Amino acid sequence: YLTDLAMTVTSLGHYYRVAIDSMDFFFQRHEPAQVLSTMRLMQTHTQDNRGLLFITQSTGVVSSALESEMASIADILLDFEVHQMGTEFETRLTIRKFRNRPENMAMIAFRVTPEEGITPETVERIA
Repeated sequence: YLTDLAMTVTSLGHYYRVAIDSMDFFFQRHEPAQVLSTMRLMQTHTQDNRGLLFITQSTGVVSSALESEMASIADILLDFEVHQMGTEFETRLTIRKFRNRPENMAMIAFRVTPEEGITPETVERIA
């Protein structure tokens, strides 16, 4: 599967869009070094061809060293979190990394509805 994934992505031309959900599948079936090598190959091809490669990874599936290695490959890191506040739940999007734009680091509360999809909260909260 890993070879097929790499060949599929690297055979695409300019301005493509690819979403891989999730890398958990590949880390469970292949050596981590092979998966990281494939991710680097896909990332290089994506940058060379001005494509967009969106990859998801669950937290806690791989070691923190592997998560750090994947973070070094990525252009943008987003964390989707759910926090319980009393009897209610709050969903947050944290932008942990935005290559070449450190001023764009942020934490945004959002809600998910079938009608609107993911909608950021427009109210600024003061802690």
